Amino acid sequence: MRISLECGLAVGLWVVGCGSSGGASGVASSPTDAGARLSADGDVYGDATSKDGCSSAPLTSAPAQWVRPADCGGVGNLCSEGCGSAGCQLFGQVCEPVSGVGASPTSCAPYCLAYDCMTFDEASCFCTGDAGAQYSACACGPAAVAGLCAAEGASCATAPCCDCQGLRCVTDSVSGTVCRQPCSQNGDCASGCCNASTGVCHDSIYCNCVDAGATCAGSGPSCCPGTTCLSFSGDGGPYACYETCTENSDCATGCCNTSSGVCQDSNFCACLAAGAACTGGAPACCSGTTCAGFVPDGGGPYACYENCASQSDCSSGCCSLPLQGETYGVCGPCS
Repeated sequence: MRISLECGLAVGLWVVGCGSSGGASGVASSPTDAGARLSADGDVYGDATSKDGCSSAPLTSAPAQWVRPADCGGVGNLCSEGCGSAGCQLFGQVCEPVSGVGASPTSCAPYCLAYDCMTFDEASCFCTGDAGAQYSACACGPAAVAGLCAAEGASCATAPCCDCQGLRCVTDSVSGTVCRQPCSQNGDCASGCCNASTGVCHDSIYCNCVDAGATCAGSGPSCCPGTTCLSFSGDGGPYACYETCTENSDCATGCCNTSSGVCQDSNFCACLAAGAACTGGAPACCSGTTCAGFVPDGGGPYACYENCASQSDCSSGCCSLPLQGETYGVCGPCS
């Protein structure tokens, strides 16, 4: 990525203010100096192997809290506040040091946020400034930004949740296994979405969808992740959101309609699914299917056929004439 040193000239996603690209005034931008200072705080960076004293070895510990330098030279500001000798990252509109843009983390600059790897002093400026409010890892401290623990919304599949904000490791079908903070209302969450039933924050999509059991249609909110919009009546409605499943144990009702891949009422599992032989008595064909025979004399054999309202409802492309007294037919053979 190229960085411009002309005043106010935008290059890619960056705008750099007047001054040197070596770092903000008053910020420790020398990898050797920053690494040496922090190593004295408890062997934070491990062994130095490169000529400038920086190692690519991952951190095993980090300072407990950010320590903001007296002069940050604009690092940590929002671009609207002015970046001084720092650069403006247009994605997020935040001011950052330019020396670590696009770089991989090192022992001297292991704190990577907004496409920029920073020293401890630089990251302290960034995370304690207005820019840091956009990054949940900043609130959980250096260990979170260095990846030693997982902050709000970050994966906790391989790293534990940080000891801040009461974070809990939860799993959902959108974000996977991530750390979420406790909540009682949407405003408590960085995502703007609180799962009131579990008391933890959710991905924002869950507050813009309808849950299992709710009616659904082609317009309006979609069914929430983990559910799908289906109708089990032959006349095309009503449609509802059903939880998806692959086996009975996936469902609170203990009943998975494996042909449709959704959970249904427990009595569905005591009925005959589409394709099963039937007699017209007990056990009956499941909801959305009808016991019918397709032979000239109507004498059988009988089977449970899916109900349909048009040819397009049937995988065979053949929907019978409406059954006597009904508005729907059944999907059957085309000959």
